Amino acid sequence: MVWELLALALFGWSTLRLLEQLTAVPPTAGWVLSGLLAAAWIAASWRIVRYGVYVNDHGLRIQGLLRSRVIAWPEVRQIAMRDTSHVVLGITVAGGPSVLIDLRTGETAATPLYANGIDFLFRPHAFGHAYRELRGALAAATAGPSTSLATGTASA
Repeated sequence: MVWELLALALFGWSTLRLLEQLTAVPPTAGWVLSGLLAAAWIAASWRIVRYGVYVNDHGLRIQGLLRSRVIAWPEVRQIAMRDTSHVVLGITVAGGPSVLIDLRTGETAATPLYANGIDFLFRPHAFGHAYRELRGALAAATAGPSTSLATGTASA
């Protein structure tokens, strides 16, 4: 993250110098814009750090880049691994195996756990481990009140 911040600072500095030469934009406006961009970068970095699937006694929380979703264990029908695809600018791109949560309502909740994602691409055993941990947590949560589930995480 440090090298990204340095690159962002260099980019901001060079952009400010260029804007000062080409336009009549006051320097303070450029610095305000740079500050806003830096704040957005820090906020996005924080969201990326927290990206993943978190498990506790009550259910799971899917932390995405733009939003979070909490799903209680009674709402979960099954946790499955399926091949996925994504449509980007009208082009279908294969996503590879990913972990999906099937809900009792018939809806499917996507997770950020993709076998071909950067977190698991070079560690396929870690993807399988995260998948098994989630299925084990679901099994423990639905086994009944005599089973207690230890708090843990399976993150991307």
